[in-house]
Amino acid sequence: MAAPAVNRTYSVQAPLSRFVELLWYYRSDVPTDPKELVLPAGRADIIIGLRSDVMSIPVGAGGGGGTFAYGVVAGPHTRPFAIDTSRPSEVIGISFRP
Repeated sequence: MAAPAVNRTYSVQAPLSRFVELLWYYRSDVPTDPKELVLPAGRADIIIGLRSDVMSIPVGAGGGGGTFAYGVVAGPHTRPFAIDTSRPSEVIGISFRP
């Protein structure tokens, strides 16, 4: 049986906390629904894939979208968008303050 999904968030201390809202980690060994809706949060993220060397941001995600090597700076988004959650994944990220 596969391990359950792991979703962790970490707070940062001053002076970094003036700019960074949180650090986060997500891992899922079992695919979930084919797509997951991401709501706009008014912030930008640096996202780094730990399992593959390619990341995809859908076209229409508040920008041009596309495929990126290793990681991506994403957002802030102005409307919801769907991400592919049909495969196992492992990512880390930095969420900046709006």
